[in-house]
Amino acid sequence: MQKVKLPLTLDPVRTAQKNASIMKVSILLIWLSASPIL
Repeated sequence: MQKVKLPLTLDPVRTAQKNASIMKVSILLIWLSASPIL
């Protein structure tokens, strides 16, 4: 059962890392778009 539970616990972590990377990219895009104005 542990072998079955491990992937289930790792999948949310991977999705969280993907969401964090998407947030970082969006923040960088907003920063680059706002930097010329500043």
